[in-house]
Amino acid sequence: MAESTYEHSPYRIDRFRVIRAIARGGTGQVYEVEDPVTGRHLALKLLLERGSAIPRFYREYEAMIRLNHPNVARVYQFGLYEGQPWQTMELVHGAPIQRHMIRKGRPESKKRLREVLRLGHDLAHALHHVHRRGLVHRDLKSANCLVLPDG
Repeated sequence: MAESTYEHSPYRIDRFRVIRAIARGGTGQVYEVEDPVTGRHLALKLLLERGSAIPRFYREYEAMIRLNHPNVARVYQFGLYEGQPWQTMELVHGAPIQRHMIRKGRPESKKRLREVLRLGHDLAHALHHVHRRGLVHRDLKSANCLVLPDG
């Protein structure tokens, strides 16, 4: 498969029907896909690098599959598509934390401060869960923290 761009996507990756490209990171592309077996919509991360990135990607999957926390996206399956590894995970429909906070008012407002504390508390619990299992989140940034529509 030729390297995918953010704007373009293959019609299928393995058995999954590609709905749209969601994001592109330093090592891979993330798509919204539909599983034809279950009809569920998932996120599918396709590794675009080769070489030493492949074992690291598989170790990431092995670590993530053990996590079960309401504030951590679930990882489901791993596979290879034309020699490139992929993993499916829970598709989270949310706003990046920075965008969410902008809607909460001015930085000095009490409403926004309460929301920062609430979200910081939730994030700390998720990281504690991850760390108790001997793992470290190596890409923690605001773009990777989503706030669901219900808060």
